[in-house]
Amino acid sequence: MTATSPKSQCPPLDGSLLFPDMQKNASLPMYIFPDPQDSNALASISFRKFCRARMEAGLIITGIVPFPLATHHRSWRTTSPNQNSIHYPKPALLHDVRCLFEGSGGDLTIFEIPSLSEVYSHLGNESLVHPFAPYSKRSSPIRITETAIYLHTSRTIGYPKHVAQSHMSQINWLNAPILWQYRIYPSIRLGAMTISPFHVVGVAAHLYSMLIGVTGTLVAPTSVRDRLAFPPIPTSDNIIECVRQTGTNIVGYVVRGHFFNLSRTVLLTARKGYGGGPLSKKTGDFLCRRWSTTCTDVGMTKFPPISIANGSPNWRWIEFSDTVDIRWAPRDLDLYECQVLRSDNLQLSIANLPDAVRGYTTNDLFVRHLTHERLWKIVSRMDDVVVLSTGEKTVPSHTEAMIACCPYLNDAIMFGSSEVKLEFSSNPVRIISLM
Repeated sequence: MTATSPKSQCPPLDGSLLFPDMQKNASLPMYIFPDPQDSNALASISFRKFCRARMEAGLIITGIVPFPLATHHRSWRTTSPNQNSIHYPKPALLHDVRCLFEGSGGDLTIFEIPSLSEVYSHLGNESLVHPFAPYSKRSSPIRITETAIYLHTSRTIGYPKHVAQSHMSQINWLNAPILWQYRIYPSIRLGAMTISPFHVVGVAAHLYSMLIGVTGTLVAPTSVRDRLAFPPIPTSDNIIECVRQTGTNIVGYVVRGHFFNLSRTVLLTARKGYGGGPLSKKTGDFLCRRWSTTCTDVGMTKFPPISIANGSPNWRWIEFSDTVDIRWAPRDLDLYECQVLRSDNLQLSIANLPDAVRGYTTNDLFVRHLTHERLWKIVSRMDDVVVLSTGEKTVPSHTEAMIACCPYLNDAIMFGSSEVKLEFSSNPVRIISLM
């Protein structure tokens, strides 16, 4: 396969992709990251090289259903005879899973993932002359309703759970407005180095965006020689250094404190976008004043992003796509709950509406703009879920109840919506001495 054009050519959106079109963009970079062997050089994986992918995408091609694990998954939620887990260095979880399978009658097979250098012996420098064994094909064709991958979902539906994503769900994500809007922007380099891969947002940032022509930027992998090495933890230093080296112009899940470090503000304000959890008004206004394009989007594990990234100065107001059916359920004080309905353009992974309509209630409360009826702003939630600026969610009632059991405290309150980390407030018991 050879490249036919030096410029990126976006695939058609009407499903008319032909086999000759597969030759386009073959030599363009799909991923860029610092070379693990030379920190001053960059390595890249082109679309041609990605045809030899051996991890999540490769497993899906062969008919295996990947299940990336989060660090807080419980062992009893990861045990199923029909699931194939991607194991990472967490011996305690692996031991618990083995114990649960003993005597259950199910078969458990564990494959130790080799080091990155064994899987990709020429990482970032692979060419067609290097040997490659093609995948073994499935004996039966893939049905669009089959499960393609299991992904972690947040605590908005209780304890952390996994949600099955069908192949149709993958197509819905690739048709999400925020993805096809990238087509109108040239030379997009999306910084996916801070996004967890077990979330649907991580899969979108690491895979879906690349499939429509976006180049992903990553930090140098740490497990090239040691398969037990943990992935790099995002910090102010390695994120900013990666942004500088790779020329990233859209950054996902940036910790708020990075923008208020005056010695590094010039670097980050030269970039064009931001992505992640809900921002506080102070942080969003700061980004807009520094000429960063800040947009608010709505999406969950149960459905892809459904809003349009307009990038206007009114960054807190959201415009929803016309391709999505939304039911606005009125609540008190001119608030409306966003309920996403199933349609031909949108297949839901989970439906939880109490009536006969198939849809998903987000529990997010919005207000309508006074003069622009197409604009909405999220102001609260119907439940007590706390959503951090990183996108992580926490149900505070469990933790509050545990802390309140302390005999020296009257109560405990957890808060921190739109902040970087959770905070607690408690009232100590006033002890009166009878002596």
